[in-house]
Amino acid sequence: MPSRRLISVRRNELSLCFALAGVAETERNSGNNEHAKASLADAENGYATVQRFLSDPKHAKHINDQEHRELTKGMAEVRRKLDGLTSQL
Repeated sequence: MPSRRLISVRRNELSLCFALAGVAETERNSGNNEHAKASLADAENGYATVQRFLSDPKHAKHINDQEHRELTKGMAEVRRKLDGLTSQL
């Protein structure tokens, strides 16, 4: 898969992580902690996938500085959201 496509997939993965975190928050607010935990676990798995991608030298050499900053910033935002939800469940 070309590197541009891989980066696009990782951007989408981060967007999905945010969406899943939102679902987890909604489920928690509705009192459905089991579904909240499941959505949170799915978001954590997506986060781990992007993290592996960014730390793999095979892929990292194809990411320019701007893309790396963008993905790293997105990762930090997702991490804050996930950590906040984890502390509430």
